[in-house]
Amino acid sequence: MAQFKKKNTYKFWHSPLALIVLFCVFIIFAYNMVGLVKKERETIKNKASELKKIEELRYRESALSRDIKNLNFVQGSVPPLPLADKSYDVITAFQFIEHIHPRKEFIKEGLRVLKPGGVLLVTTPNNKKSLARNPFHVHEYTFEEIQNELKSIGSRFDLNGLNGNKKVNDYYEANGKFVRAILKWDVLGLHKRLPSNVLTAPYNFVTNLMRSRLKNEVKQTTDISTKDFMLQSQNLDETWDIYASVFKD
Repeated sequence: MAQFKKKNTYKFWHSPLALIVLFCVFIIFAYNMVGLVKKERETIKNKASELKKIEELRYRESALSRDIKNLNFVQGSVPPLPLADKSYDVITAFQFIEHIHPRKEFIKEGLRVLKPGGVLLVTTPNNKKSLARNPFHVHEYTFEEIQNELKSIGSRFDLNGLNGNKKVNDYYEANGKFVRAILKWDVLGLHKRLPSNVLTAPYNFVTNLMRSRLKNEVKQTTDISTKDFMLQSQNLDETWDIYASVFKD
């Protein structure tokens, strides 16, 4: 009897009917996600506006309290950078370029704005350490990819990897277990195929759930600080983030 059921199950999942069933499940899922996405996008838009105002206020108050006279805010779409040639010594773009399409053009713009002897510091996730697709990321680099891209620009650069100590790695290990537990239900690999705007709502829900759970289950989560991270020049593919220093000679 068990063998009979196994054979029939196998036949079902390899029949046209199975494709119809899966397609119907997908349509129902997508239909429900559209409503969630619209609501989520509106929430994100409102929160982004509020956070921007809060952050600007914080920076302005901080600058005033420390009597900093050369701090200002410039808003614009990049590239191009709305800044003059050879006007800055250091430019930082931390966890940014994975969110835009013209990444190479942005790096060139950074070099244009730098003074001779200046440096552009770029960090971005190491794709080889990513477990699931982030719908907010346009592209995640491998070390080989970003090395080839920087070579094509022609400027001198250094590549390092950003890694963490045991405290950080324990957190990432717990994070990985949670992600894999969720992804095992995505038998069709929908998180890799769905449009980004459809994936946004479930991604935010799962991410918030994961962070809340990790905060409760991994006791050292709230103790992690910048002191727990370090740069390394070896075994780069095993590091969490890419750290590129691009120099203007």
